Amino acid sequence: MSSAILLGAGALHAHASINRNLSDENLCEIFLALAFLDVPSRARPQGWFLTVNGVCRRWRYVAVHYAELWAISAGSFQSDDMTDLAIERAQGSLLRFDGHFKDPVDPGYALTPYQLSLLETHQDRARSFVHDEFMEWSDMLYDLRIFRKLEMARIWDESGPDAWPIDELIEAPALLGLYMNNVLVPFNAPSLRYLRVDMDNPDWRSSRDLLGTYETMTEGCEATERVLPTVEFIVLLNRLPRLERLCVNDMPPLLAENLAPVSELHAKLPRLRVLHMSGKSLAMGDFLRRLVLPQDAQIYIETDVMDGTDACEPVLLNVVGDAIRSHIYDSLRISRTLSYELLLQTWSSGTNSAPGTLDVTKPLEHASPSSGPSFSFRIPGIGRDTLKRDENNEPILPQNVWEWNGDHNAAFYEKDVARPFYRRLRVLLPTYFSPFGPFLALRHLDYTDVPWDGATFLYSSGGEMGVEPSHNIIQKCSSTCTHLVANWALLSRLPFDILKEYHLAQHVEEVTIVNFPCAGFPSQKRYNEEINAKAWNHLYSCLSYRAEAGWPPLALRLAESDSEMSNMARSDEPEYIHTITGPYEDAVRAVTQKGYEKVAPYVNSFQDLRIHTRF
Repeated sequence: MSSAILLGAGALHAHASINRNLSDENLCEIFLALAFLDVPSRARPQGWFLTVNGVCRRWRYVAVHYAELWAISAGSFQSDDMTDLAIERAQGSLLRFDGHFKDPVDPGYALTPYQLSLLETHQDRARSFVHDEFMEWSDMLYDLRIFRKLEMARIWDESGPDAWPIDELIEAPALLGLYMNNVLVPFNAPSLRYLRVDMDNPDWRSSRDLLGTYETMTEGCEATERVLPTVEFIVLLNRLPRLERLCVNDMPPLLAENLAPVSELHAKLPRLRVLHMSGKSLAMGDFLRRLVLPQDAQIYIETDVMDGTDACEPVLLNVVGDAIRSHIYDSLRISRTLSYELLLQTWSSGTNSAPGTLDVTKPLEHASPSSGPSFSFRIPGIGRDTLKRDENNEPILPQNVWEWNGDHNAAFYEKDVARPFYRRLRVLLPTYFSPFGPFLALRHLDYTDVPWDGATFLYSSGGEMGVEPSHNIIQKCSSTCTHLVANWALLSRLPFDILKEYHLAQHVEEVTIVNFPCAGFPSQKRYNEEINAKAWNHLYSCLSYRAEAGWPPLALRLAESDSEMSNMARSDEPEYIHTITGPYEDAVRAVTQKGYEKVAPYVNSFQDLRIHTRF
């Protein structure tokens, strides 16, 4: 609610019916919401106070006597006098020193020097403190030593690792959420549930910005560590028996030397539900091995390949290989994102697992993961030199090719960009050449958003004809699968014999084809006789070929994809113009029925889950 509206309401009639119908409790709830939405800032230092104070006498009276309102704003006003007034009006309530909003250019919250000094005065009343600016915290925290009521803290530190002895603890028995930037404060926080640590090594993220111009980023402060403090981290985690969510971002590149074996140095996290790790670090695989997690934990890994290779560091590669082949996962999704990243996701279909990515910018305590185990692994799908650039150094992106338009140059470029994706995917499957395949429990495979790298090619030695790597990889991944989800944009470009041998193989019982025969809806292509006949004929050729080989019929399902790649393709579609005489829905169903009758002898069931309406 804007201050202009509230001030206008006050000027018109302070006793308007809506105001009379609001109880004091209702007003208090409104004030609390305003205090969180309209935090005082450098541009608007009074924040919510100006809004509430300008409506009417009753609002001012209720606000003045609402202690909790002032308690949550104890650290929000930049004025020393307003800070003292807020603490006075808070009476005996616990105080939140959460800072004022800095500005959109430099987002975050900061406390004034005076408010920082009040942490010592009100040590036993501090419910939270937030200061998103680097400072030396060690002297202050070691002077105070204990925060009996502290529930949440955000700390950016430049003291350096030597300022925090591993065995000198800061007691915080009520602490629930903790964010630390560039520091591992040795808290003893047995109640902690949410922990995020940014190791302040953001340079690796810049190098993964494949669509931008890479520039090395400067470090956040002079105390940045280049070696992951594995021992200190493990010791800290062992003091957090109730930890449910752990985010470790921007891990430094180096692994500490002379570490004890995993059997002697590890952390047991029996209640952890979510683990997120990111960075280009030789320590990542070792650190992950030292975490003893529940089987139903959800794990997210973001990293990069080693320079000059298509592989991650060896220990991490082994850990990832073991994870994605675990017997607890029966579903695998392989995809390329809009930013040309390779994303592997595994989960258990028998639970409510929902594989995805974790938004680490949101407060940890505000995110509720679905239940069930999952594992997500993300690396760049191409090298920085793969994409061509124009005269302005802007990347030239391959077209979102859903139907080949005869442009051979575009097709060759599309294949060139796709091949590094499959090279890196192949490295992630270390048992790729095993006759048993890389997965044992896998039953469901979704490769809706994999890129097209062609159908056949000539080997350089002897000119022998073979298939592109994508088909071998998909065949290996699906060697135990009975359920497939694939994109018609890929399948439609393959000869029906390759489609049969490498995709709709003998063991497949059910296939879901998305975006058949096109990605856009509503679209004239959805009822175009020629386009639909071509699609159904191609599918018929493959299914009849399977039947000739004596293979059993399969269940066929047509569906829409809501992935980012499909949505991007839809955005390229022109706006639909209805030019036929009959209803859109009838036209779509008519061509669908005709196509289904053609393939009906070769399927044991059929479901059409696509959107058939114009609206």
